[in-house]
Amino acid sequence: MKKAFLLYFSLLMISMGSFAQCPDPGYKSFDNKEWKVGDMIILQDILYSIGGGNHVLPESRDLIKQLADFLKAHPSLTIEVGNHTDSRGSAAYNENLSLKRSESLKYELTVKYEIDESRITAKGYGESQLRVSDEEVAKAASDQEKEELHQCNRRTVITITGL
Repeated sequence: MKKAFLLYFSLLMISMGSFAQCPDPGYKSFDNKEWKVGDMIILQDILYSIGGGNHVLPESRDLIKQLADFLKAHPSLTIEVGNHTDSRGSAAYNENLSLKRSESLKYELTVKYEIDESRITAKGYGESQLRVSDEEVAKAASDQEKEELHQCNRRTVITITGL
């Protein structure tokens, strides 16, 4: 039990850390006033149960509420909830895991926040779109830095698919 708590706490602290090392391809924020199809918002801090779990953790509720409020404020928008993993594990496993996590977030939005499910498409990308390559991770000086780089790859991306 103590080891499980320490692992969870370590992952939580890493996930709440700075993502200054993560490349930023021009993601938008909920504060933007104008939107077009293809615009993306990165939700780096949506956390799921560890060990391959797909349940959204309570620490993520505020961010999910922010997403739900955004969707309610823009009732004509449709989105894709895309989930990404790091490269540890097989490609097939990671693709399946990321899809389950996207579906879990979609479920949360449609059931808890009553967002029409037709507005949300769940997509799992697995490790197919890494922000930090395995080569870059391997060059990291410490295990903590490696974990931070892996965390850059674990993310949820909201993509505007319709206006």
